[in-house]
Amino acid sequence: MPARSVEFSPRAERQLARIEAYYLKEAGLSVADDAVDTILAAAERLGSLPVIYRPAARAGLREYVLDRFPYILVYRVQPRRVQVVAIIHQRQDR
Repeated sequence: MPARSVEFSPRAERQLARIEAYYLKEAGLSVADDAVDTILAAAERLGSLPVIYRPAARAGLREYVLDRFPYILVYRVQPRRVQVVAIIHQRQDR
């Protein structure tokens, strides 16, 4: 089965930009780039293996908990694509 395309919702794109800005300010360019690269690489993995990560509390969504940075990708699996709907901090209430 071919990999699904992966896209970010406008909300997830804004959250990614805020994450990048935070790490730029707090830790510098190298860490900011690493955080964004880690998130984008995780999102790409969802295209090939979207159902191996845990179901979310909200019906129809799944969650990919990142190891290196404290974020969770919340996403929806559709027939031909995976949509990342949010990128939330692991300590954030959901």
